[in-house]
Amino acid sequence: MNDVPHKGVLAKNAGPHFFERFRRYGWIFLLLLVCEALIALFHFHKIVRHFVGDVLVVPLLWFLGKWSARVSSLKLLWGLLGLCMAIETLQLSGLCYPTNGPFKILKILLGTTFDGFDFLAYALGFLIMRIFISKKEHV
Repeated sequence: MNDVPHKGVLAKNAGPHFFERFRRYGWIFLLLLVCEALIALFHFHKIVRHFVGDVLVVPLLWFLGKWSARVSSLKLLWGLLGLCMAIETLQLSGLCYPTNGPFKILKILLGTTFDGFDFLAYALGFLIMRIFISKKEHV
């Protein structure tokens, strides 16, 4: 039995395992983050800016999740798909955010405009990561 008392999630995720996970996942997260920033800063073609950027959201968040916490790959992936779909549904409802106040950063990060193709983009990002996970498990 482990004689070290449980110190919570942060203590569990700290230490050498954190740096090992960076070697596996963190650098890919940072690369995807740079890609997303470049897509946002430079006005590429509409397909790249609106569709490819949304496809990359699922892998970006998956690599962040795998880097920062010990979680099941598939549970994380399904959770992210649900989160993306929920945010898009909130955008459709128009109930996302108050029109003023300190929520401007949320509007920037989460978006305010509904686009039905975002559901397809998130599903494609999910599928790409599902294939990646299955290939990784069979290596």
